[in-house]
Amino acid sequence: MWRKILNVLSWLSSDRWFDSAILFMRIFIGAMMLTHGIGKLQNYNAIVNSFPDPLGIGSAVSFAIITFVEVGCSVLIIMGLFTRLATLPLIFGMFVATFIAFPDKSFAAGELSFVYMGIYFREADDTPSMRLCSPIGRPNELEIKVKYDRRKVNRSNFDYF
Repeated sequence: MWRKILNVLSWLSSDRWFDSAILFMRIFIGAMMLTHGIGKLQNYNAIVNSFPDPLGIGSAVSFAIITFVEVGCSVLIIMGLFTRLATLPLIFGMFVATFIAFPDKSFAAGELSFVYMGIYFREADDTPSMRLCSPIGRPNELEIKVKYDRRKVNRSNFDYF
């Protein structure tokens, strides 16, 4: 029984599982934001005049920028191209939507944009180099080196550990 549990746990900590989870998160969060951008494009005439102008650049310009960011960057995230760079405009847009665009409303009204912002921070941090030092069970570089060099190197070289 314990062997089965350990097998499941080792599978969950494998790179294949981790990479699959990252792929699912990228596709899911990209598709969710893409629906917001496409909805804005479909209702352009109804939304453009009533869209808020939190940065003081004009309502139509603000609407065009956030629509381009929501559609373009979401497509980049779904495809996995320039993921870290694509999340930066989305993080900025969600920050503006949460804290600047509607300052008189309660935090609960901007909670969804705050959640999106947190997810985009996680996506921006998700790179292969970060996986080696992640605290959630990923092996660090030294463990990988010891594991693969154990057959070649005398054990006395690792006495200082």
